[in-house]
Amino acid sequence: MKYQWMGISALMLSLVLFVNPVLSLAEGPDESLVWINEDGEFEVDKEGIYALIDEEELRSTIDVDSMREEIDVESLFDEEIINELKEQISIGELAATIDDSELESWYQDNKDSQEFKDIFDEIIDKRLADPDSQGYEAARSKIDNYYQIKEEYAWVEDHPVDYTNVMLPVVGAVNPFNYIVDPMGLLYATDAVKYGGGRVEENAGVLFRNLEGPYMFSGTSDNLTVTNMSNVPVSLTVRARVTGGEGVELVDSVSMLYGSKTTLFVALADEGGIRNAVTNYGESVINVVLDAAPDDAFVYIKDEETGEYRCEIAEDYDRSSFPSFSFKLKADCNDEANWDAITDLPYFEVSWNTEAELNDWDSINEALDKIKEFDLEVLKEAKIYELYDEKLEELKEEIKDDLIEEELKARIDDKVKELADEEYDRLKEELIEKYKEALELEANEAASNASIEEAGAAASSASSEEAIDSASLMSSEEDGSGNNDESGNGTGAGDASGGDTSAANAGEGSGAGDANGAGEGDNGAGDNGNDGSVPDGNGSGDDGSGGNEGAGGGDDGSAGDNAGGGDAGAGGDNAGGGDAGAGNDGGDTGNDG
Repeated sequence: MKYQWMGISALMLSLVLFVNPVLSLAEGPDESLVWINEDGEFEVDKEGIYALIDEEELRSTIDVDSMREEIDVESLFDEEIINELKEQISIGELAATIDDSELESWYQDNKDSQEFKDIFDEIIDKRLADPDSQGYEAARSKIDNYYQIKEEYAWVEDHPVDYTNVMLPVVGAVNPFNYIVDPMGLLYATDAVKYGGGRVEENAGVLFRNLEGPYMFSGTSDNLTVTNMSNVPVSLTVRARVTGGEGVELVDSVSMLYGSKTTLFVALADEGGIRNAVTNYGESVINVVLDAAPDDAFVYIKDEETGEYRCEIAEDYDRSSFPSFSFKLKADCNDEANWDAITDLPYFEVSWNTEAELNDWDSINEALDKIKEFDLEVLKEAKIYELYDEKLEELKEEIKDDLIEEELKARIDDKVKELADEEYDRLKEELIEKYKEALELEANEAASNASIEEAGAAASSASSEEAIDSASLMSSEEDGSGNNDESGNGTGAGDASGGDTSAANAGEGSGAGDANGAGEGDNGAGDNGNDGSVPDGNGSGDDGSGGNEGAGGGDDGSAGDNAGGGDAGAGGDNAGGGDAGAGNDGGDTGNDG
């Protein structure tokens, strides 16, 4: 019967909820936060549940210090905030704070340093960062011009000052250009005994006294050398001319020394040979440029007070490597002529001069000033950027704490909301579970009440049937169909249904018969009609009729009726809420007492 009742209860609950799901539970679980809608689904009052949550208590559980440490401060300064701060910065005001003299002093000390080069490159990259900007072309042109000047005058870095040092020939007591005309070769023949003896060049009609070389006398004068020990080129001009010499004619080629004329050939020469001949009509000239000495031949020393440089020849430089030029005279005479009548020989005059090819330092300094001006401009721009960044950081520092607190508050609020959402989910599930428990409890109570009502209805029906049986018995007694005395025995048999087997119900009754006799009888009902065990029952009879009505409590609330004055078998009606729901009906009437 247990499971049968549970099935009925569930069915009843479903029918109730189907008819009106809200009203049916109005007196059961609290529906202010949780209820079941018309589709049979659970719904909750979200705002109501959230109202149950104490956000301040949740807030107190948050580790604020750790949350503050987790904030990336730099990320708080978004583009909008940075732009607002930048609008507060004045470039002009920043530029006005820069000391130009200090800037120039730093430049002079560091213009060749890697630090300045890095600063310069950074600013140039910024100027050319956006090819689409309005001032890009002008900036590009200015920068290109700067680099062009810089390249053109790059040598100045290794040549900060011109240095001129030319070593010129020095003529001593003996003029190297004095000569002897010896058309007959007497000096050669006598080995210059007249002059102390020495080697004489053969076939030389004009002899120069040599202090160097293999000859004491030869047709070529000693070399005179000009050496350029300058860091700039030097132009050298050598001039040779002939004066005097009445009766002597100068020719411009050795091949012209023949015949009877007293003729001379005189020419300027260098290590490569004859360069230019000297004639009666002018002078012989040699123009050469001696290159500047190489850079490693010099050291430059800067005067820290004046900023000027001086140049000196490096001690370890090989001086024989300096550029130089040597020149000499080469001469000969017509040995076919008679020179005895010549008393006035021509005078050979040789001169030389040098001129350093100095740089145009006015133009150079003007170009260098442009380079310096641009460098200082770039350096100042870099300084402005530096001050700009410092000012921006200063402004950021002023609002940093406020941004941190604002961000912290937002994070705390988000965390509280997160915790509140978690608490909401927990409360929601908890309330739904409680609601389900309340529904189950109400359903069980409804099932229990229904069982009790059904049992009462069955009992009422059994009482009505017993009254009918008693009336029938009384009628039988009046007709003399039974035996009555003060005591009697009766037997009866009844059928039982609702179980797997049938059992005979047997009852015995004994009583004292009188007009208002009372008898007691036993009435039994088997458990579900299985074993036929008989519990006791009590009954009372009216007017000695022997009609006894008894209700016996068997298993599962079964009830039985007995009728008979003597020994009578009583038919019993059983109603049960268990598996077997049918009582015994129709026992045989007993014998008259």
